[in-house]
Amino acid sequence: MRDLDIRGAGNILGAEQSGFITDIGYDAYNKILSEAMEELKESEFKNLYGEKKNEYVKECTIETDLEVLIPDSYITNISERFKIYKELDSMSEEEELQKLSSELRDRFGKIPQQTLDLFDIVRIRKSAKEMAMEKVVLKRDKCTITFVRNRESEFYSSEKFQKILTFVNQFPQRCSLKEEGAESLLLIINNIKTISQAKKMFEYLMK
Repeated sequence: MRDLDIRGAGNILGAEQSGFITDIGYDAYNKILSEAMEELKESEFKNLYGEKKNEYVKECTIETDLEVLIPDSYITNISERFKIYKELDSMSEEEELQKLSSELRDRFGKIPQQTLDLFDIVRIRKSAKEMAMEKVVLKRDKCTITFVRNRESEFYSSEKFQKILTFVNQFPQRCSLKEEGAESLLLIINNIKTISQAKKMFEYLMK
């Protein structure tokens, strides 16, 4: 925001938009702008961009009480750690993750387990989005998943959802499906104690 003030946001975005950004903040403005562009791509400009296949949710939130971070002792520079966090947040492809992990090893040495787990969180988030999961909570040795809240979503008639149902039937002592309110469908999987176990579970679901 400070950088925009120095350069003059009005010159880039126009006076009206500049005032709007000042009111709500630059990050919030970017989020609103991105959502508006996605809506246009899926409506007025669908012919130009094509239909997105099987994108049931736009984002998936991951919450955990496990230690997933870049330790201060591994990368001491705060700005450098923040930069890597931002890079990871924008990644989804395995090639990108492999490239970044290789760079970290070259620059800082062996990657700590907490940071390897952070990389796996990015992998889990990608898989979760593909399976229409809006939220994944890894806490108290269990995984609680919230599926897309739109019960009219094509996901619920898809092969992916059938695989979820098969998984629950295969492990009835460990898994359960339950409704929360009129919209939310939750999948609860017990005995998930590590990020590695969660990753393997998602890999199994993605087969």
